[in-house]
Amino acid sequence: MLHSSQAKLYHRVSEPNNSTKGRGKLLGPTTIFGFILATLFGAGFHIIMGGDARRLALFLLAGWVGFAAGHLIGVVFGINIFNIGTLRIATASLGAVLALVAAHVLTTDQKNKRSTQ
Repeated sequence: MLHSSQAKLYHRVSEPNNSTKGRGKLLGPTTIFGFILATLFGAGFHIIMGGDARRLALFLLAGWVGFAAGHLIGVVFGINIFNIGTLRIATASLGAVLALVAAHVLTTDQKNKRSTQ
C-alpha cells in the first residue's frame, strides 16, 4: 500500500507534462535521419561544386526539398528499393541529387557559358 505522500508523488509523475501541451509531437528518428542525410547531400554537393555561403544555403535547401519530394514520390508510387524503416532512401536520394543538379544548373553564371561558345 502506498503512503499518501507517495501516492501524490506517483500521481504527479504519471500526469502529462503541462509545458508540452499544445506544442505537437516531437520529430521521430526517421525524420531526423532523413534530415541529416539531406543535409549531407547538400553540404557534400557544395564541397564538390564550391561557392559562397549563399550557394551553400541554396544547396542545403535544394537537398532538403529534393529529399522530401523523392521520399514522397516513393511512398505514393510504392517504390521499395532500399528502405531504412519507413524512409525510402533510394527515391529520396535520387530526388535530392536531381534537385541539387537543377539548382546548380539554374544558378550557374550564364556569362561563362556564352564566352565558351
